[in-house]
Amino acid sequence: MKVQKVQLWIACVLLGLLTACAATESPTTPAGTSTESTSDGAKVVPELVIAQTAEVPTLDAQLNWTMIGRNIYYQMYGYLTRHDENMVVVPELAESWELVDDLTMRWHLREGVTFHNGEPFNAEAMKYSLERILDEDTGAPWRAVLTWIDHIEVVDEYTVDVTAQFPTTAQLLEVGRMPMVPPQYLAEVGAEAFAEAPISAGPWKFVEWIKGDRVVLERNMDYWSGPPSVERLVFRVVPEATTALAELQVGTLDIANIAPEACDMLNASDNAHCVAARSIQNVRLVFTNDTEDINVRKAIAHAINVDSIIENIMNGQAVKSVGPLSQLVWGADPDLSGYAYDPDMAQQLLDEAGYAPGELTIPLHFAEGRIAKGREVAEAIAGDLEKVGIMVDLQPAEYGVWFDDFYGGTMSGMSLSASTATTADPNQMFRDYRLESCVGYYCSEELDAYLVPVNEVVDPDERLPLVRAAEDYVFDEVLWIQLYDVDLLYGVSNKVDWEPVPNDIKWILSAQPR
Repeated sequence: MKVQKVQLWIACVLLGLLTACAATESPTTPAGTSTESTSDGAKVVPELVIAQTAEVPTLDAQLNWTMIGRNIYYQMYGYLTRHDENMVVVPELAESWELVDDLTMRWHLREGVTFHNGEPFNAEAMKYSLERILDEDTGAPWRAVLTWIDHIEVVDEYTVDVTAQFPTTAQLLEVGRMPMVPPQYLAEVGAEAFAEAPISAGPWKFVEWIKGDRVVLERNMDYWSGPPSVERLVFRVVPEATTALAELQVGTLDIANIAPEACDMLNASDNAHCVAARSIQNVRLVFTNDTEDINVRKAIAHAINVDSIIENIMNGQAVKSVGPLSQLVWGADPDLSGYAYDPDMAQQLLDEAGYAPGELTIPLHFAEGRIAKGREVAEAIAGDLEKVGIMVDLQPAEYGVWFDDFYGGTMSGMSLSASTATTADPNQMFRDYRLESCVGYYCSEELDAYLVPVNEVVDPDERLPLVRAAEDYVFDEVLWIQLYDVDLLYGVSNKVDWEPVPNDIKWILSAQPR
């Protein structure tokens, strides 16, 4: 394959996405004054308090890939690239990149960047960061997305070649989102101490972690693009949506995900407003273990009234899915019809599977606080299934417990899951279902025959029909049920103007004083 064709693939992805996307001492203490001015007259916000629905398990960004973790990590760690508000890949610690042949991407790093302790960020640091993830002894979940790497070579102080075992879109989309870590500091303090008090090269620096309560960061005055407009970030654990809403209204929280019905109340307050954006996050029903009968899966698909969930629970703040991928993911087929709501067909399919009404009971797992109105959605699904004769055993769990069980492959039945293609690439959505990384779903050689080529074929003209074929297979086999793409809804303090990006990773550097 010519280098130009691979570069064309990257351009097509980005253009396609562009077209598709048209600190407090207590909860009762005010979150801070609106703005202050520096000696040069620039406005700054003294503090933003950001709600997290659960505790982050570690501050080592290479050891955790939950969205809750990444909301903190993206403020503190340096990354080679990021996605902007249109899901276009933009430079960060890497100034540019190029494919020098079918297998090798050359990364040109930004010169003069340092980690928070003054240690230089350079080619050796990038190589160390990637190789630390690839080392099985590290235990990094991110390793699963980098196993295609054959070797990494330092070309000069600010240039790195990453060579793959086969052509792959992950060269840009995955390497770019790996957190960079400082080799010297890690060698000095060790992995355990680093996970408690990390440093990297991001816009904010670590200050303290009060476990179960908050993570505090302060701005990096030496950040390569200039210091942030917010001096201090406080990520506070606020599990209850009603508590977060109340605190936004009185001004003790500054940014929080909110429920659809909260916008009117928030906009009527003096302290905050509602910000909405179309997202690439979807809510899906995933079949885990013990749901092998395809007629049962089809019955479930036709029993769920997704339109009712969107209208009555999500207040219209969602877009119904038509296939297994979000429509903002590259290559998603807009012509799929989705699963029709048809309770009679669902009952007929159950009868063909040999189940009398009330005879089949299936667990439905969901994580408290992970999905907007998650409990209500789970209860609505349970109600719809019980109408056609499927009994549902609701299994709520704290997010960390749910995450471990879900990715550990120990769940049985089905689970309500929020999946976010943070790279807007189909391979990210398909990866968990491949045999090499299967975590308890329906994984097989037959399924791999559809999913693996989506990762390994880079040319966009050749890749598109492969994506569509994989979608068709997943849809026909009902391996998961894509329900809807959520609209991102945030309560935001009137102290700042801030716009979210579609992948739901909070990029606070874009917040500007009002």
